Amino acid sequence: MPNGGRLIIRTANSAPHQAASAAGRDDRPESVLLAMTDTGVGIPEENRQHLFEPFFTTKECGRGTGLGLSSVYGIVQQSDGWIDVQSEPGQGTTFSIYLPAIDDPAAIEPVPEPLTTAARIQASGTVLVVEDREEARRYSEMINLLITDLIMPDMTGKQVADQFLAMRPDMKVLYISGYSGDVLARRGVLEPDVAYLPKPFTPVTLSARVREILGPGAAAQNG
Repeated sequence: MPNGGRLIIRTANSAPHQAASAAGRDDRPESVLLAMTDTGVGIPEENRQHLFEPFFTTKECGRGTGLGLSSVYGIVQQSDGWIDVQSEPGQGTTFSIYLPAIDDPAAIEPVPEPLTTAARIQASGTVLVVEDREEARRYSEMINLLITDLIMPDMTGKQVADQFLAMRPDMKVLYISGYSGDVLARRGVLEPDVAYLPKPFTPVTLSARVREILGPGAAAQNG
């Protein structure tokens, strides 16, 4: 909405037949709807077909990476939900997110307890989180674990990991992504039997996964 306008956010319960119609499915359960409508310029059909593709953007160079909607798409898919987009040039846009309804609060996965100090010490080690900086290449000490996003602007996480593994063959790798594992596997960017953590995740979940990958020997290697 470059010239201003209205942004309307609404929530509603969605009956099974309504949700199935939006997704083109007949087996969807009752859902919760989160819809966002703007009165902006709208989206042409040729762009709507690519909205959720990584790095697709209509913005000028340097104004965005095109990862926002692809991340949203991945997070909604991980929650067994889906997105419906309605838009016409000059008529605004509506994004409708459908998420499965939960009747029993007990079915919600509890938040894990924070790690104890002893657990943190046991899993200590050097972890490199990939960024676009030369300092990573010049680091000469031991790296126990590389954490890298699978989909990035210039190369895949697998290509990054291969370059580091050529120099540090004993290093372990944890891949992260906003896409679900089955989507990544279908696109050929997630190989079987690799360590993978879908976004979004909490610090507690990340710490537990890192501790699992490094194992009890990490503290002795790099304590």
